[in-house]
Amino acid sequence: MDTRLPKNWQEATISDVCYPVSNTFDFKQYKKFIFINTGDIEEGGFLHRNYFQDNHLPGQAKKSINKLDILYSEIRPKNKHFAFIDFDADEYVVSTKLMVIRNRNNILPEFLYLLLTNNMTIDNFQAIAESRSGTFPQLTFDAIANYAVNLPSLYDQKKILIFLNAVINKIEINNKIAKTLEEMAQALFKEWFVHFRFPGYEKAEFVDNELGTIPKGWKLSRFEEYARLEYGKALQEEKRIPGNVLVYGSSGQVGTHTEKLCEGPGIVVGRKGNVGSVFWINEDFYPIDTTFYLSTKNSLYYIYFILKNMKFHTGDSAVPGLNRDSVHSQEIVIPDEMIIGQFNLIIKPIFEKLNKLQGENQKLAVLRNLLLPKLMRGEIRV
Repeated sequence: MDTRLPKNWQEATISDVCYPVSNTFDFKQYKKFIFINTGDIEEGGFLHRNYFQDNHLPGQAKKSINKLDILYSEIRPKNKHFAFIDFDADEYVVSTKLMVIRNRNNILPEFLYLLLTNNMTIDNFQAIAESRSGTFPQLTFDAIANYAVNLPSLYDQKKILIFLNAVINKIEINNKIAKTLEEMAQALFKEWFVHFRFPGYEKAEFVDNELGTIPKGWKLSRFEEYARLEYGKALQEEKRIPGNVLVYGSSGQVGTHTEKLCEGPGIVVGRKGNVGSVFWINEDFYPIDTTFYLSTKNSLYYIYFILKNMKFHTGDSAVPGLNRDSVHSQEIVIPDEMIIGQFNLIIKPIFEKLNKLQGENQKLAVLRNLLLPKLMRGEIRV
């Protein structure tokens, strides 16, 4: 830690600014609950908010949480299973494998969250976890209690939060715009290719087949006759060299590399982990071995929405995974080339806008990650 601190800053430790809480959830008070395990939160996001009843909950579902608490997984900090509770959480019960961390009066809860979740802290927490004996890297509050931090005054904390929130809010605005554009494109796909209300459909003839009624001139095809899923390739995190090629896993972009496996644009489908996730990548990319990527000479736009609307089968193995044969064997409708051409003309500018928003967010994220540790150390003042 840098000892040349700005005025009104001080040296502190984790235990000086926060403490763990382990309050037992009162199951008698509620008939149903939202259970959150370590894998249900990721980089501040909640992957579900599903209700359970107590007879369907695992034994580690015990802790209650309050608004402004921080959830932090004890297992492998580098996986970034953490979240800030910015809502009333009376019905939430969390796993004993999640630390519930609460701020002291000398630090704002939002600033504490930044302190605990910036990349520099995560790397150091991962090293602490790996130094402990056990079958996997595990963290406890006692292990990080004496971790040294720079503590700004409450006034400076507020200024830093205002500055960073401007960046974060722009990312969120871009995400909302992207979501709206994606919904527009999805609605157009369903209107044309599910409800068959495409341009000129009033004059079209329809014929019956085993899947129902489709326009005359369109045909049924096995998925693998139109496109194929190919296996991604293993690329361990320590072997990735930061570069211009996006690395994709089943949960989305997981880093960058200097070598590509596929030329963009392309499509990645989650094979393990986040099974059935579908991502459009406009640039060259490297899909890792938890994914499939698309191989086709046909319309990527059309097949992207086919996949987004497909029901996936995960097979019978103990570890859920997407069964490639079950995708390849599915029957899909192939419109005539003129209709697909018209669809592509409308969808292309939407995807170009989505790609622009994604690129802007990537730059903003890089800026945030670059500035955050400097702000936390007092090297940059706002």
